[in-house]
Amino acid sequence: MPRTTTGKIKRHEVLRRLLEQRRSHVAAAVDASTPAVDSAWTGDPHAASAVDLIRARVAAGARIRPTANLELDLGLDSMERVELLTELEQAFDVRVAKEQAHEIFTVQQLIDAVRPTGGNRQSEAGSRTGSTRESVGDDSWALLLRDLPAASDASLNWLLRTRPLMAPATFVISRFVRMALGRMHVSGLEHLPANGAFLICPNHQSYIDPICLCAVVPYRTFANQFYVGAVEYFESTVTRWIARAINLVPVDPDSNLVPAMQAGAFGLRHGKILVLFPEGERSIDGTVKRFKKGAPILARHLGVPIVPVALHGIYEIWPRNRSIKWSALMPGSGHRVTIEFGEPMTFAENESYADAALRLRERVSEMWTRIDANSEAPTLGALPETAETRKP
Repeated sequence: MPRTTTGKIKRHEVLRRLLEQRRSHVAAAVDASTPAVDSAWTGDPHAASAVDLIRARVAAGARIRPTANLELDLGLDSMERVELLTELEQAFDVRVAKEQAHEIFTVQQLIDAVRPTGGNRQSEAGSRTGSTRESVGDDSWALLLRDLPAASDASLNWLLRTRPLMAPATFVISRFVRMALGRMHVSGLEHLPANGAFLICPNHQSYIDPICLCAVVPYRTFANQFYVGAVEYFESTVTRWIARAINLVPVDPDSNLVPAMQAGAFGLRHGKILVLFPEGERSIDGTVKRFKKGAPILARHLGVPIVPVALHGIYEIWPRNRSIKWSALMPGSGHRVTIEFGEPMTFAENESYADAALRLRERVSEMWTRIDANSEAPTLGALPETAETRKP
């Protein structure tokens, strides 16, 4: 297996190789003359209607076979799978249980899960598919975010509680953390809205990104902001306490994407400020990567702006898959962390989520690139190439 210089298995390289092998094996097993839609579905009106909806959401030329994996073969990410399932539920007037939805991996499983079981609903659903596609389409999330938990919901209502002691105490601690981080240059704080709900969307460089953000925002933002984070990092007693202290809702963004999005919408609807990292994971080399659609979806349906943020120099302190570089934090190291807040962005109703995510990513990337060009600190391009920094 590919390993780092310290002997650790390079998990992302292993995953990349496995995915490539899977795709090559599937391509070899399917003859070029095989039709794009399996002949087993020819006489099944329900399957034919479902395949039409699936085809509209996957790349052109994708072979929609019963055994095709939604992620590996058709290229649908977790958010796109949720959108597709919601569209199929509406088209066939069915409701798939949450537990069952987590077990859907192939096209056949998906089609069977949304198969109507009562009376002549199958034929009715087939006749509705065309009009439903127009009404649902890119707005599957309008349905998913329409009915949010009540303010009294036990799993989320703690986000709405005032913290007269905890908030000031942790705010003071964050200022000490800022001093410990050494040279830190912050600009654009005037772009943070003075009131109301909004999203803060930075690029993701390191585990300590949230700490750096908390260390620079004004108290009003600090006291009202919250996060939605991966539950795997907050399973111990101590980390669960930390999550509550910084207003973080631990969720599994892959298997529980809808609850994660609803938790974000819940806080925004009650005037809170959501800090969301659109990349969904830490950058492997410090540069700005692809943004997912979650932030624009929430911004559009909750009617709130997004403040784009560029983080620079944090990757060099604690790079992904490496240990903390303590020397960067020492006085006199010369290393500088730069955080720039951009002007708030809004998105039109007719702008697709994908286009909005791309526009947000371009704004953050522009700021990051400008900072990188003017930075005194060594960047990835100036570092010696290693097995860790080399792109696959």
